[in-house]
Amino acid sequence: MHRSLQEIDLSMLTTYITLDAGITEGKNEVQFLFVYDKESSRLQYCQPSGLQEELNGVAFQSPYGEYSFASVSIGRNGVKRRFVLDLLSIVSDSADVKRMIDYFFQ
Repeated sequence: MHRSLQEIDLSMLTTYITLDAGITEGKNEVQFLFVYDKESSRLQYCQPSGLQEELNGVAFQSPYGEYSFASVSIGRNGVKRRFVLDLLSIVSDSADVKRMIDYFFQ
């Protein structure tokens, strides 16, 4: 599309993702897990953006529920792919998970 992206507050972006998932206002628990390698330790166009130093282990409250963030640093691409597949399998098997959405940012 060749257009520039503007910075966005991460709380707004995660709210948009929540709305895309069909989650409505209420006492929801929304968890975001960021899996990254050393070349991608920051989110582009978001504030805050530091996956480990700013976002790991933090949370905020909104009308849509509590949003919590965790960040996991991993190694090489092959390891990352296996890790993500294993993680998706574990999460999808959990009885506590009602809905799962994956977004892959490059």
